[in-house]
Amino acid sequence: MSGEQINASAGDEGSRPQGSQNDLSGSSRDVVQAGNVSGGINFYQGAPGESAGLIPRQLPADVHSFVNRSDELNQLDAILAGQNGDRLVVSIHVVAGTAGAGKTSLVLHWAHQIKDRFPDGQLFVNLRGYDPGEPVTADQALRRFLRALGVPADQIPQDVDDAAALYRSLLAERRVLILLDNAATVSQVRPLLPGTGTSLVVVTSRNRLSGLTVRDGPAA
Repeated sequence: MSGEQINASAGDEGSRPQGSQNDLSGSSRDVVQAGNVSGGINFYQGAPGESAGLIPRQLPADVHSFVNRSDELNQLDAILAGQNGDRLVVSIHVVAGTAGAGKTSLVLHWAHQIKDRFPDGQLFVNLRGYDPGEPVTADQALRRFLRALGVPADQIPQDVDDAAALYRSLLAERRVLILLDNAATVSQVRPLLPGTGTSLVVVTSRNRLSGLTVRDGPAA
């Protein structure tokens, strides 16, 4: 987010003739007119998500004792194209398996290995689809992701479709790795999918989320 600052000074109203001008230093497209100004005045401009240098790094810690699973890691590697990472073979990948199969550990370990191929950041959310409590809704996850991408909370649309559209716009020119862990339903996932193939979404779930296949084309 960019900002410009104007420092304005003025004497007490009683000590300055009526109609006198304030002294201004600096430059801005905005003008403040006031009798007495103390300190600085900040004007912030820029579209949501344009906070300078804001790159989300949300991956949880790697599993350092991770061993074996080389076949599964090779299958995940096959998602990506050549070593330069110019193109993704697929943009959505579902890792399905029974409870306790180690899906999250596998995906996180792999994500740490290839995160440098996603220079615009990594987003992570546990959707808690099979946890005892309430699952995380797509709307809640969207708001977390938009804040991580630099959108102020008061500028996030209330409507989930509008929020998803803003999310897709912010990711359109970025290469981001997005991990959606522990998803139970397609409705939790679909609003969190980018609109282009430059980012990669990896979903873990106890089912294959086959409803994504027709419209969104994931590999499972």
